[in-house]
Amino acid sequence: MANINTRLFTLVSWCFLLVGGLDPRCFGENVGNGGCPCGCKCHIGSSTIVDCSGANLTEVPIGIGRNTTKLDLSMNIIATLPPRAFSHLPHLEELSLGDNNLTELPATAFEGLTKLKTLLLQVNHLTQVPQIGRASCRERV
Repeated sequence: MANINTRLFTLVSWCFLLVGGLDPRCFGENVGNGGCPCGCKCHIGSSTIVDCSGANLTEVPIGIGRNTTKLDLSMNIIATLPPRAFSHLPHLEELSLGDNNLTELPATAFEGLTKLKTLLLQVNHLTQVPQIGRASCRERV
């Protein structure tokens, strides 16, 4: 009887999430486990590419794998970035934040990105961009 109740609860929970317009894959064990963040497409191979473009995100999603080398957050509605927003991504080489609602960037937003080669910020509302020094990303030669 307990097993039937558990299955019924699970079914009702999924229906509630779907009717509410929420993706049930965005909850429980799928969040923050280093898999693909909810609403994103991921390609895991010799390099890990996470494409969250056009996903109506308002913030950097949780669950981005540590080995991500390319992260596309373009065409969303992200307005702010927290300090050290990407410090948990030590292998990140390319970051696209274009076409969002960014108005300012904290000086420490990109801190810890020692392998960052490309940063795209086009089509935002930025009036200034903080200097990204050697502490944040490796200098190009």
